[in-house]
Amino acid sequence: MRHIVKVLVRVFGPKWVIWAMTFLLGMALGCGGKKTVNTPSPFPGAQTSHVAKPPVAETADQRIIREMSENQAFLKRYDEASPDEKKVLLQWKRIHDENEAKAEVKSHKLIDDAEMRKARKVVEKDDKILAKRAKVHEQAMALAAISVCEESSVWVNPNAEDFKYNRDRISFTVHNESGGPIEIRTGLRGIGVAVKNLCARGSMALYFSGQYTLQGQSENFTLTAVSSTTGKVLSSTYGFIQSYSQSGYQYVRRDSQDWYIR
Repeated sequence: MRHIVKVLVRVFGPKWVIWAMTFLLGMALGCGGKKTVNTPSPFPGAQTSHVAKPPVAETADQRIIREMSENQAFLKRYDEASPDEKKVLLQWKRIHDENEAKAEVKSHKLIDDAEMRKARKVVEKDDKILAKRAKVHEQAMALAAISVCEESSVWVNPNAEDFKYNRDRISFTVHNESGGPIEIRTGLRGIGVAVKNLCARGSMALYFSGQYTLQGQSENFTLTAVSSTTGKVLSSTYGFIQSYSQSGYQYVRRDSQDWYIR
C-alpha cells in the first residue's frame, strides 16, 4: 500500500493524493450512513431508489399524474408481453390496486384520532345549536308578521312571540306612527328588549302566553315603546295573563289589542 502511495505521489503530486484519499474516505462513510430502499416495478424506468423517510401524502393532482404515467407504462408493457407474462402483469395490477386502496383507507384512519373525533363532535353540536336557533327565529318572524319594514332589519326576541293554543294568552298589534324606528321593552319574565328597529309606519304582532309552572298565578306587565334614535319614551301599554295548572286546561283567548305609537 505504501509503495502504491509513493508511486502516486511521484506521478500526480502530494496534493492530488491527499484530495483523492479524502474523497474516497468520505464516499465510504456516506454509503454506510444511509440506507436506500428500492421499489420494484414491472415497468421499464419506473424503479426508484431513495433515502428511507416517512411517507408524504401526495396531492390529488400528483396522484392523477402518477396513475396516468403508471397506466401508460403498464399498457405498453402489456402490449409487448407474451401470453404468460400478460397473466402475470394482470395479477400484479390487481394486487397493486388493492394495496393502493388499503393505503388510502389507512391514511384516513391515521388522522381520525381522538382529537379529530372530539373536534367533529364539537362542530356537530354547534351546527345543531345554530339550526335550532334558526328554526326558533323563523317561527318568531312568522308570528310577528312584520309589514312595511324589511324583515331582515327588524330584530325580534323569540320570547315576545310566545303563542300557545291551550293557554291563556294576550296579543298586541303594534302600529309605529312615530315617524322613526322604535324599540319595544318589557319587564315580563326578564325579556327586556322585545323588538329592535321597527321602522316608521311599520306594524307587527306580539304574543304572550301563560305558564303551567305558575299554577293559577296572574301576571301583570307593561310594554314600553322607545325611540331608537333619541331614547325617548313614546308610549306604554299594559297586559294581563292568567296561568292555570296543566290538568285544568282552562284558558282565555283575548282578541288582539291594537297599540298605536305616536
